Amino acid sequence: MAVCAAIAVWKTDSIFLDRRDYLNLIPLPIRSRTILLANLTSLALFSLLFAVDVNLVSGWLFPLVVTASQESFGYLGVMTLSHVVAVGLASLFSFMSVFALIGTAMAVLPVSWFRRVTTYLSTAIVVGTFALLATGYSLSSMLERGVNLQGSWMHFLPSFWFLGLAQKIRESHTGGYIALAKWAWVGLGLATGIAVIAYLVSYRRHFVQTAEKLDAAGSTGAIRCLRPLGWFADAIFLRTPFERASFRFTLRTLARSPRHRLAIAACVGVAIVAIVQTLSGTLPIGTNGLPTVGWLAVELIMSYCLILGLRFVFDMPMELRANWTFQLLVEPGIQSSVPLARKVILTLVLGMVWTVGFAFGAITWGWRAALIHSVVVTAMSVLLTDFLLAKFNKIPFTCTYPAFRQRWIVSVLSVVFGFSAFAFGTAILEHWAFAVEWRFLVFIPLLATAWSGLWQYRASLADRDRQLAFEDRAPQAFELLDLSAGR
Repeated sequence: MAVCAAIAVWKTDSIFLDRRDYLNLIPLPIRSRTILLANLTSLALFSLLFAVDVNLVSGWLFPLVVTASQESFGYLGVMTLSHVVAVGLASLFSFMSVFALIGTAMAVLPVSWFRRVTTYLSTAIVVGTFALLATGYSLSSMLERGVNLQGSWMHFLPSFWFLGLAQKIRESHTGGYIALAKWAWVGLGLATGIAVIAYLVSYRRHFVQTAEKLDAAGSTGAIRCLRPLGWFADAIFLRTPFERASFRFTLRTLARSPRHRLAIAACVGVAIVAIVQTLSGTLPIGTNGLPTVGWLAVELIMSYCLILGLRFVFDMPMELRANWTFQLLVEPGIQSSVPLARKVILTLVLGMVWTVGFAFGAITWGWRAALIHSVVVTAMSVLLTDFLLAKFNKIPFTCTYPAFRQRWIVSVLSVVFGFSAFAFGTAILEHWAFAVEWRFLVFIPLLATAWSGLWQYRASLADRDRQLAFEDRAPQAFELLDLSAGR
């Protein structure tokens, strides 16, 4: 359900018609009714295809593992049928729910407001979906303890509706979920009906008026809020015209682009999932009067996900046809991309650390412990940022997509290992140091060694790897030596 909802949000812009579709389709001899039916058909087929694709492996693998100790093939068949039907319909429900929400906004709001509100609505859906995913583990433990669903708030969670549907197909009455099976059909019907009706009602008005509106999905309100931040950055740490212009361009892109904002929202959602699991049953202060490891890891988890998310979206181009402006205006050979990206990331991340994080820590642990913790998080965030930007040589959003590399499995494993080391390794070391505060001096040689290694690696890079690039090319398997150059 979480994956399908996230993909539905991601593909919303390509499913709903926009100004580009209007300009391409209107000149053709096609009736508007045909365009409407074609788009509805594509929506239905896409949702069905993706629901099958997401659950194809688990549809047969999960029942096979669960029934491994059973000798009856009939039980395996019933388990497979119930699982495939329940999970498939749950995926369709989450998919159609997203389009029902966005379609209702399209039917109710004017076109000029729809593009602005939808970006925030989509971000809220992504964060909420991952937050709901985080409850799955705690709810499972509650069910194992035999918590009664009757009269509980868990009645309102759609995941329990489809769990009840699976139980009804298997004719299993354990847990009392079977009574919720009817809500699975009701919810799926309502989500589908609202999505179709809202789309039918608003389609013609939205489609016609789109031609009269600009295709900008940005929010002028968000951009206005960023102006004081730009003035503050100019006065404090932006030194060159290149940094000032690129800093504003980067922040405006994050404020205006739905794709980049959704990617950041997904990283925040992952952080929420990890934080909820970390804090499950954990108190802010342990029996020894020291901050607990779980609560110390909260800011580290959020910082890690935000830094990684920002570094990821920097490689997502905004509009490659417009990067000629940067190629024309920026001085060739400039090597200011790393300081620029570092300042953007740390401005956003450390703003969170020294406002929300420090305020919470001061209330929970006292201002002294909160100050020490914020300093540690700041130092680790700067180190992680420098590590991720070691080979960065672009203006954010102006370069082509990175070429595919065969080491993606290693990259994924590195992200997971880095998460554990950065968040929990630092939190454990910090908890140990809180017992005797002079132990925090251990961080100094560790950070100095790491920064020294990064500096040496950066210095060893060739000049072409440090100069500004606008096209990302895959590394060549081998290179020829130009022996004739010395003649």
